[in-house]
Amino acid sequence: MKPLNIKFVDHGEVAAPIILRALSFNYDVQESDSPSVVFFGEDKKYSQHRQFQKCLKIFVTIEYHYPNFNQCDYALSYLTLPTHKNLRLPYGTWEDRGEDLIKSDNEWQKLIHEKNKFCAFVVKNDNPRRTWKRISFFHKLSKYKTVDSGGWALNNIGYRVENKLEFYKPYRFVIAFENKLGYEYTTEKIVHAMQSRCIPIYWGNPDIVREFNPKSFINVHDFKNDEDAIDYIIYVDQNPVLLEQYFKEPYFYNNEINEWFDIQRLRNFLVRAIESPRERRSLWGYIPFKWLNMKNEIQPYYEKIENFIKSSMQ
Repeated sequence: MKPLNIKFVDHGEVAAPIILRALSFNYDVQESDSPSVVFFGEDKKYSQHRQFQKCLKIFVTIEYHYPNFNQCDYALSYLTLPTHKNLRLPYGTWEDRGEDLIKSDNEWQKLIHEKNKFCAFVVKNDNPRRTWKRISFFHKLSKYKTVDSGGWALNNIGYRVENKLEFYKPYRFVIAFENKLGYEYTTEKIVHAMQSRCIPIYWGNPDIVREFNPKSFINVHDFKNDEDAIDYIIYVDQNPVLLEQYFKEPYFYNNEINEWFDIQRLRNFLVRAIESPRERRSLWGYIPFKWLNMKNEIQPYYEKIENFIKSSMQ
């Protein structure tokens, strides 16, 4: 097997589990201080990747950042971009746990009896400017029943949970809101809720139904406002037949891993990036892609304003 020296810097190591597995099909991978490939993330304070200018550089991002092709040769980002240099690889796939989301035929029968608590919530970021939506929703839903919060933010259980997936297991619902609204911006939040076989209450990526079966979770984007969404959650919580139906539904369409969790897709992209002749890096960086994606960024806010105006006129 062909040897390959790589290095993770600037928080790029967060993507190591899935990258190392994808590379292992074709390469004998060694982490080295003299790499031929560097995987780097977003760390403006240190930017260690700048030390490695002659090797292949692949940008990986957790947050809502565009790849700068003036600094990298290829990118693994949350976005679909019109370039062969980018592969959409949402953060929710990075732990390489797609198999965990496949449901067995009769597991719902066990879940009906085990799920004896209402709703859980575990997040660290409670910045009111960035996460006001989920903070507000947490307080609104808590008026119906206590939402047990075990993270750094809004903690009400007296301790911080060490194992989020274990903490989630007894709960029927999990608030799985992203930090912000953004097309294609799917992180680990909905995936962790699904791994624990909860019903995710999701908000963040308006296109989330491209990735997961909409009958398996509650999509707050489907409702006119938070109050309507909460009324529906209460209805489901009080309706055993509807709860059973949610637990029966597969998270993936046809209970088959979607393309973003497909390790062969990532493998093919990385092999092509490594084996292809090097291309000159772009002078324009991320600017063309930001312009092209501007419509998607603006659209959710436009729709929100439009709905507010319509409701005010009623």
